[in-house]
Amino acid sequence: MAKFEIMKEGNFKGCKYVITHTDDGLYNWYCGYVEVPKNHIYYEQHYDDINDIDCHGGLTYSGYRFENGIYYIGFDTAHFDSEPANNLTFVENECLNIIEQLIKLNN
Repeated sequence: MAKFEIMKEGNFKGCKYVITHTDDGLYNWYCGYVEVPKNHIYYEQHYDDINDIDCHGGLTYSGYRFENGIYYIGFDTAHFDSEPANNLTFVENECLNIIEQLIKLNN
């Protein structure tokens, strides 16, 4: 059974972000999730329809997560070329970068 845990939660420029880590015994990876505010153009949009956000491996998630009523977009490091990026610091920096992009796109 895979081990899943929330590694870090933070807030940057008014947007919440959450970083998780999963280890299934064979592979391990991080995921980064960033809040999309209700007044944002990408609120409740499917990640396949969001083409303006640049992040590691591209967006791979959109939806309500963690049962807190917040809508998130997210990405993961479970890609063939993710090994150098598979760490908490890298994922946090990507989350902060996504928040900066969301702010810029909504202005």
